[in-house]
Amino acid sequence: MLLKLSRKIIGLSFIVCIIGLISWQLLSHPKRELTTLHLMHTNDLHAHLIPFHPDNRSCDYEQSACLGGFARLKSIIDSYRQHHPDLILLDAGDRFSGTVFYSLRKGKDIIHLMNQMQYDAMTLGNHDFDDGLTEIEKMMLSVQAPIIVANVSFPEDSPLSEQIKSSILIERNGQKIGIIGALTEDVKIETAFAKEIELKPLTQAIQEEINRLKKQNVKIIILLSHIGFDSDKKLAGQLTDIDLIVGGHSHTLLSNQPDEITSRGSYPTVIYNQNNQPVLIVSAGIGGQYIGQLEISFDDSGHIISYNGDTIRVDSKSRIDAQMRREIEIIEQDMNTDLTELLTTASIPVSLTPNQLFCSESCYVGEVLTSLMLKAVPEAEMAFLNAGGIRAGFPQGEIHYQQLIQSYPFDSTGVLVSLSGKEIEFYIEHGLKEYTPDDRTNAFLQTAGLSYTFNPETKKAVSVLYQNKPLDPNRIYRVIMPSFIAQGGDGYPEQSNIQLISESIRTLLTKAMQNQTYQIPPFDNRIRKVF
Repeated sequence: MLLKLSRKIIGLSFIVCIIGLISWQLLSHPKRELTTLHLMHTNDLHAHLIPFHPDNRSCDYEQSACLGGFARLKSIIDSYRQHHPDLILLDAGDRFSGTVFYSLRKGKDIIHLMNQMQYDAMTLGNHDFDDGLTEIEKMMLSVQAPIIVANVSFPEDSPLSEQIKSSILIERNGQKIGIIGALTEDVKIETAFAKEIELKPLTQAIQEEINRLKKQNVKIIILLSHIGFDSDKKLAGQLTDIDLIVGGHSHTLLSNQPDEITSRGSYPTVIYNQNNQPVLIVSAGIGGQYIGQLEISFDDSGHIISYNGDTIRVDSKSRIDAQMRREIEIIEQDMNTDLTELLTTASIPVSLTPNQLFCSESCYVGEVLTSLMLKAVPEAEMAFLNAGGIRAGFPQGEIHYQQLIQSYPFDSTGVLVSLSGKEIEFYIEHGLKEYTPDDRTNAFLQTAGLSYTFNPETKKAVSVLYQNKPLDPNRIYRVIMPSFIAQGGDGYPEQSNIQLISESIRTLLTKAMQNQTYQIPPFDNRIRKVF
């Protein structure tokens, strides 16, 4: 009997000890509360209101190869928001420039339609400056989401100096979330109309804003960045206390799908910061062909516990918001009188480079456009176009004004510049400086009246020929080019020896092509790589 009683006492004592130990652990290590954020994001929409083909030609919703379209994006966002009413929706810049919608109507349609998607914050991209501060000021009159950018100072006499903040605070699930904006430091190089702004040192400006938010007990901080994927990765390692970078500018697609051959990495890509904490980086390609969707859980200290997500392909399987589609169709009808003029026909497709993304190396449509410039300005001996301005090829068959605008959507004026042979070679090598095979290089020069070979490893010109003879370094040549280049765009030297032509490059192209008499020349392969 005593033995049984002793066993009971020992058993009870053991249970009491276990309960006490558990109670101590609960008291000394309280259960961590989780905050889960549901986030969607876009970047580099570039006025792609309707679906477009991978080679940048617009097309119908029903065509399986055609991706994107605002009506599809809105449907995807609305559907996700129904399941997650706490959704955070962000855009990482470059809403402007890239299609006929912006070329003919500027930003009013784009902002009106994006307002319907209910963004929580946007940052500025370099192409949002393509028509100067005036167009951004117009945008600020109608945009409903706050525009944020931490590393830019606007002129004191501009309303933007008060309207655009460095960061915002939003609240989700009882947790304060700081969102900071960042713009590429190359904005003054990449657009000729950002000269009025002042740029602050990027890393310093963002870290100062992080520190300011941390003093307000903000534990979760997102950087809404338009600086490019490689710069995002570098910046992530230099900063403290950033949890997530939503990126743009480089048009980088991140994806976990093995069949997405244009993906540059996993979604999200993870970099460790100065505190050895993970920073998640996400990016969703170009033009709304994809939208990013990410779920992140944080503990009560603001540390990332788990995450899950991917980019969603916006294709013919995606549902379409009927009301937004009707609105866009009305906009198209308003523009149709300008767009349907038949200019000429092409017996074969006039393509971009083989990857169909950019005109950065030997490029059939680059040859055609520069040849048209030379035809339109007889006093010019050569024509230059920066590859970043060329956005689409031409289809086989009829070429209408709409296709021409899609190919060259910018409003840059034509100028004649006098350059020595030595200066021309400098121009070519400046265009090669950032050359990356099978990737976009905005400054890369497309030419007519001139051909050249280059070494892609040294990024130097090997030979430069004018009328099949070596370029004379001392002779002065007259070159037709966009005012964008002549005024220092893409980092080219700003020229003073300029003769203005009273028409835009696109008007020159139209005049040279119209009346259906222009015959598309065969591909000449003017620019070649040699090793």
